[in-house]
Amino acid sequence: KGVKGDSPVTYLRSEFNNVLLGDSPKLEATPNQQTEYNFTTSFDLGGESPHSLDDVAHKPFIVTVIEILPKEKKQKEEKTVVLGQAAVDLLPLLQGECNFKMMVPLHPATGSPLENIHPDAKPSLEVAVSVPEPLFTESQINDGNLIRVTMEAAYCVPESWNPQGPQYNYVTSLQLPSLGEKDLYLIFSNGALKAGGESEPVSRQKRWPMSGIMAPGAQHIPESLILGGAYEEEDGEMNRKEDKEFRMEAETQRKRVMWDTERRCYLDKPALTSLQKRIAECRYWPVEIMRTPISTASKSKAGKAEKQSEEDTQISFHGVAYVNMVPLLYPGVKRLRGAYRILAYQEAEVLEKQYVESGAYLVLEFSLEKPLVPKRMAEEMELNQVTSITKAILEEYCDLFGQQAASGVEVDPQVLEEQKCQLNYELNCSGKYFAFKEQIKHAVVKIVREKYLRTTAFENRDQLQAFLSELYIYLVDQMHIALNKTLFDDKEETPPDPMTDTEQLLRFAKEAEMNEDYNLAEMYYKERLARDRQSPDHWLEYGSFSLLVGDIIKARQCFHEALLLNRQHLHSLLLCGMVAVLLDNNEDAEVFFEDATWLFYEVQGNDIRMEMAFSEAGKLHQAELALEKSVAHAESRIPDSGRTAAAETSDKGAGSKEGADVTDGNAPTSSRVQSASGGMSQASHPQEEKTVNAVPKSPSSTVSKSKAVTQRGARSSISHNPPSAVSSIYMKTAQFLSQVNAMQ
Repeated sequence: KGVKGDSPVTYLRSEFNNVLLGDSPKLEATPNQQTEYNFTTSFDLGGESPHSLDDVAHKPFIVTVIEILPKEKKQKEEKTVVLGQAAVDLLPLLQGECNFKMMVPLHPATGSPLENIHPDAKPSLEVAVSVPEPLFTESQINDGNLIRVTMEAAYCVPESWNPQGPQYNYVTSLQLPSLGEKDLYLIFSNGALKAGGESEPVSRQKRWPMSGIMAPGAQHIPESLILGGAYEEEDGEMNRKEDKEFRMEAETQRKRVMWDTERRCYLDKPALTSLQKRIAECRYWPVEIMRTPISTASKSKAGKAEKQSEEDTQISFHGVAYVNMVPLLYPGVKRLRGAYRILAYQEAEVLEKQYVESGAYLVLEFSLEKPLVPKRMAEEMELNQVTSITKAILEEYCDLFGQQAASGVEVDPQVLEEQKCQLNYELNCSGKYFAFKEQIKHAVVKIVREKYLRTTAFENRDQLQAFLSELYIYLVDQMHIALNKTLFDDKEETPPDPMTDTEQLLRFAKEAEMNEDYNLAEMYYKERLARDRQSPDHWLEYGSFSLLVGDIIKARQCFHEALLLNRQHLHSLLLCGMVAVLLDNNEDAEVFFEDATWLFYEVQGNDIRMEMAFSEAGKLHQAELALEKSVAHAESRIPDSGRTAAAETSDKGAGSKEGADVTDGNAPTSSRVQSASGGMSQASHPQEEKTVNAVPKSPSSTVSKSKAVTQRGARSSISHNPPSAVSSIYMKTAQFLSQVNAMQ
């Protein structure tokens, strides 16, 4: 439907990056039928072309539908009116696609008759996009990344900013590494100054970072929304409980500048390396914000004094926010969003009073397509290669001796030994043994370089032998896991029914430990495993006993078995990490502690991972405090008469017992635990940054309240309830490690 009727004469106009590409033939539309334009246009990328890959990342291809109005009397030139526009996102081209087709909505221009069409009859355009060859190779796509920077809003801006007064351009900017050697400057302009009085919608559409789009609906990026979230879940400076009331008022009643704009950038491998290096070195990323007057045409030339006054006006509102980018280096993290205080820019003395008094802050988000640091899981370490070779050798065995192994028929041990010799002979004679060896050698080299970080020669033979022994144990463990997965996944026996006396066996084992009869205690632990091998707790108890008597290798095997049964078994994760530390397998320990409580980073002195640990611990600490407060509030509403005498007696008993435990001097302490208890170094934060999360001051105070461990080495039960003083996962970790005597 056009301005002058139901059969308008229309044509298409295509443009990209504010460059006109061409117009289609003029066609008369037929009511209730499609209009086939069959219009093709093209543009070049790279080289001498004005269009770059970065333009493809963040700018849409614009198609405008224009109506030609009928000529009136004495009218010489054609009159046209814009009916609507469609924006085509070209991002799939950067993701390896060579051609794609999509149906894009035709958004009505302001005043267009398309504004009055029923929602079910909204017009759309079918657009096909293609390139002769992929823009990136598969390796470039795997090595690269896409970062999205969303500038949401600046809240609580100075009250002197008047939406009804002279017009200004509100701009924020930052820089990022890009393709090539130069940095890329990201500029978010045309911010909208809005008065307070109401909050912004929770779900808002993001806008394209470009001007010149006439249809209001086409300014929004399809399927890209600002969803917000709880203040406590943010990564910025203003996510504390005491900031909540101020932010709610600022984001409802105070003036703000809105951008809601997303800027996408493609980062190749060198740019990613540069970004990671800068974050690790600088940690804080400056984001500038300024207000500049919109220049107006003037017939008279400004004098020197007037020019100087204009320059002063242009820099009179200039601030900067410092974004802590370190969380993007945490394993598996792809998103960083938060509120950051706007500080006075060093060269703008006037601004200091304006911004600091207003309490302005900037809300923005960084989002990556893939994490900068992938999160590695313990079960993903080099099993695929071993599994492949296992299947190949199994096929050779079946070809030689049939399906005896697969059928479950028992074979005489002497026959098995003969078959083994014959299999080795056939593999050696055919050259397959050498081929398998070469195939697995690459996996072993990768393990040595990436897992054990060995790239140089050993200093002496003893060091070499120690390393080979450790490597052999690890490879044998992985071989067993691969064999079990390949051969017995479909043949696992049904776990026996839980026995009623396993807890009694545990008590017998504990009593034998207290009497220092370790042989008898081991017999009870083995009996528990014989009754039920599917219980992670049974493996954990036996592993803890092995750790107590100094058999570290057996302890590690038990803890690994517990994790195979339950990957979220917290105590097994912790003790696997501790055993890895004792065996100097720091990378394995990092994986286990990262999954458990992130305590390992404090021991290792890794500032970035340590910040991640305290951040997560602080969030859990705040959650537990909120829960305790709600419980206390509920209990306060119960009349005192409702409490029984038995409950009061129980409370008194628990208090006296806790007091006795505090005075007990035999509770174990560890130099590593004590070194982890000091909290974060003040030097790791700038002076202007407040402590975001509450951090436990000293786990040693909680450790002293745990059940005492005697000098004979007897350990406390790991299944008893933790003391009420433990209020974060970090402190629970220290308490548990002290109970099982793992540190010592």
